Amino acid sequence: MAYTPQLSKEASSTLRRIAWAMHAPMTSTLESIMTVMPRYMKREQVCKACRDRSNCMECAFNEERILMNDRKGEEAHHVTSNHTGKSNGESRQNVP
Repeated sequence: MAYTPQLSKEASSTLRRIAWAMHAPMTSTLESIMTVMPRYMKREQVCKACRDRSNCMECAFNEERILMNDRKGEEAHHVTSNHTGKSNGESRQNVP
């Protein structure tokens, strides 16, 4: 990472609470949020404002990458899920 972002007290508190709910460290939780957030943002708006076009194929806002990750997630769900919300006899962790 190029730099460590400084979070406000409120943002840090929110992240901490989300992490507790996910039973995960704050760093993992923040990465999960960064994985999910692109699905809720307008890709065109982000791409238009982008200042780093050096790695578009790996970008979280790349439509092809999003579709590929969705397919991988569906495949993983079909492989591990017995349609009860549990995976291999264990309870499923609430990770986005």
